[in-house]
Amino acid sequence: MILTGTQTAREAELVAIYADLIAAAAGGAYQDVMPAAFDLGQATPETPAASEIGGQRRSFGDLVMRTNDIDSKVSLTELNRERRVSFSTRMTPDDLLQDGEAMPPEDMRHSYALMRAPRQMMPYCTDTLIEIATKCRIFKATVHDAGNGEYQVRADFAYVPNYTIGNVERIRGGDFISAFLPDENEDNTYQTPEERRAFLVRLKDICDLLRPEYGNCLIGTAGFNLDGPARFIGGTRASAAGWVEVYMPDNPFEERNFQERAEAVFAEN
Repeated sequence: MILTGTQTAREAELVAIYADLIAAAAGGAYQDVMPAAFDLGQATPETPAASEIGGQRRSFGDLVMRTNDIDSKVSLTELNRERRVSFSTRMTPDDLLQDGEAMPPEDMRHSYALMRAPRQMMPYCTDTLIEIATKCRIFKATVHDAGNGEYQVRADFAYVPNYTIGNVERIRGGDFISAFLPDENEDNTYQTPEERRAFLVRLKDICDLLRPEYGNCLIGTAGFNLDGPARFIGGTRASAAGWVEVYMPDNPFEERNFQERAEAVFAEN
């Protein structure tokens, strides 16, 4: 292919050609890759699930980028990317095909996987996060070639809690401190929705037990590695792990105490 014209015109034509190839590989437009937020229909009575501030509807991009906003992080109406649940699994090109759909050319399959993977991961929202959320949405999806005709796919979901977080206003100049709670039993593979739901319920129960002591608690992050245990900092191996968080004075002593207390409660439950 030979492109002619000015540099600007050539660049524009290349972009158009590339966009057409990607759309053909993915079976749709790039703009439609990320699915819309999914309402799980579990809004608490006092806080509807709609994301609205001061009467003005805000875009999802605006919401999830507010990572340092305490009010946003404890909100029971807003999506926030610092409240997330991630799922990592492997897929083949066949997993991404719709019924009767032809396999795309080999040189387009990775692009195809990038486009199709987010929608393929959406069931993890509806069959798992319903235990802790009123609403969820993928805000990030990554696809890596794992070899042997497989792709390593990860999706990160922001979620709106269906549980009470508690009061952070009594603490000034604090920060969110997290405790790492992995399931180190490698026999637990979390292949079924029931297993994943049970782990999230366990994390929510841990917060329910810690909240009276600290005044607040939330599930900041949970992660499931569905194709085998992942290795975390310190050498811990686990197929599922969670980070529960409390807002409190920010100092190493408090952080160590909270980690030890959360670990003790986790071990007992």
